[in-house]
Amino acid sequence: MKNKNGKQLRKRGCALFFAAALFVAGIGSAPIVGEAAPYGEAGSNPTYEDKIWYEKDTTAFNALWSESTKGVPTKDGYVFGGWCTQNDDGETYTMLTETTAAEIADGTDVYAKYVPAYVLSVRGQVDTKTYTSEAARTESGSIRLVSATDSKEYQKVGFDVYLGGKTENKVWADTEKTKPLETNKVYNYIQTADDKEVDATTAFGTHAHFLSVWKLDKIVKDNDTKIIKVTPYWITLDSHMYVSVPITLSSESSVAAGMVTVTYPEGLELIGAENGEVEDGDIFPAGQMSYKCDPDTRTIQFVANGKNTEDEISASGLYANLRFKKTTEISGHLEFTFSGEQFCNWKEEDVSGIKAWDIQY
Repeated sequence: MKNKNGKQLRKRGCALFFAAALFVAGIGSAPIVGEAAPYGEAGSNPTYEDKIWYEKDTTAFNALWSESTKGVPTKDGYVFGGWCTQNDDGETYTMLTETTAAEIADGTDVYAKYVPAYVLSVRGQVDTKTYTSEAARTESGSIRLVSATDSKEYQKVGFDVYLGGKTENKVWADTEKTKPLETNKVYNYIQTADDKEVDATTAFGTHAHFLSVWKLDKIVKDNDTKIIKVTPYWITLDSHMYVSVPITLSSESSVAAGMVTVTYPEGLELIGAENGEVEDGDIFPAGQMSYKCDPDTRTIQFVANGKNTEDEISASGLYANLRFKKTTEISGHLEFTFSGEQFCNWKEEDVSGIKAWDIQY
């Protein structure tokens, strides 16, 4: 499975998704400093605990996992970390690979692993040597994208990166644009400009134990103020066919309500459409969003609003997060387009210029 996550960051450290992506608005805006925060504020989610869960869910495994169509269970505040079986000691677990998952015998209990969402967050580390000169500099600079994992039991880790937030400007690992920014290497710590070692737990939180890193080079001075949209992900050992799509907004405006329409590709089915389990984002208060999914036209229309006329709601961050399962084998890229963005303030005046980012998966 390719499981994505992240949280918008501007001029500070991390926190998390089930909220979506890093926006670097100018080089140097997301340093590896500060303490990572657990999911939500104290008391905001009474069902959340800062721990890794292993929940027996054989029924969901049988319903969601097969060789042709693979889905994933969900848990608020957590990222799915793969399917596993419990060992004889009753305390440890063995992660299933695609092969062992396909060979599970009838009657075998299968567990879903859930990792606190802040682990799969994203932060940035800038090339301070180049950027100290700022406006006077002539050399190209760089930024290291950093995320985390709870263990080494993933096939790969990676980043989706869009320069200027545009799908046509997706960054690839090769000039032919065929290789994603993926690696099977993780690290115990990274070095800061003042020669300090920062480990995953310090940078991301209690259950982050390894760091994944990707360096973006050749950033010229003219691009310093441009936005880089980054979404980290990991691919579980069972490599299921699950797609996570964040609806992210970037705006300096404040709003009271807003609507967005999503059009998704053929071969996908929205998870949670039947029982309203699409995840709220972090822009509007929880429970203040409704949506309607039309599988015939493959569109989802969202409407969200605030609770209190005195609230200033920033239209920058995660509007909502969508999860899809593939119903057929799909080759090539998946295009998700967003349209019909309409937002207003508490005076019911239109707020223009707010756009959702199109996504190429």
